[in-house]
Amino acid sequence: MDVLGRDCLGGMGMEHMAWKLPVFPDDTLHGTLTVLKTHKLNNKKGILTLGIEVSNQNDKLVMSCETAILVRVS
Repeated sequence: MDVLGRDCLGGMGMEHMAWKLPVFPDDTLHGTLTVLKTHKLNNKKGILTLGIEVSNQNDKLVMSCETAILVRVS
């Protein structure tokens, strides 16, 4: 499943967004997505709840949130 590409049908919102540290020009950021919850709506669609964490080049957490996306079920 390509949840951030062709199988993503749209975003449904974000919750618990928190900026933990400032981000500056020339920072290098990397992120991690974790599937927190799945909910199948029918044979064609479902909802994924994802946890997102973004860290800087020093591996310090700078942002976290949860987001729900509507996805095509394969």
